[in-house]
Amino acid sequence: MKKLLFLLFFFCAISAFAEKHDIKAFYVEISELDAKRSGFDETFDNRYFVKTRLEEGLYEVEVGDKLDSKFYGIRFTKFFMLFRYSPYLYKFDEGIIKVTNGYDAGEFIEKD
Repeated sequence: MKKLLFLLFFFCAISAFAEKHDIKAFYVEISELDAKRSGFDETFDNRYFVKTRLEEGLYEVEVGDKLDSKFYGIRFTKFFMLFRYSPYLYKFDEGIIKVTNGYDAGEFIEKD
């Protein structure tokens, strides 16, 4: 509970100054075998992805691989973010993802 309150306070403090990027959807990477069995939503460099939802909340993350101008990985996970517009992010950039269940899947707020 204390960690959640700290994250909420931290989110409010940095959101006034940090850059925000709208996340259109979240994806998870699947194996080629699973892609052939059940289908897939996106493919990049012979890697297969299906759309997924994350639980509502705040997540501290680092940006991972960039597969497309709008498609970035979340470091140390199999999750990827599809942004509404091309953000200026680099591998290892840190930020907070605010996941909502509204029109957009969420928002990435860069840490300074």
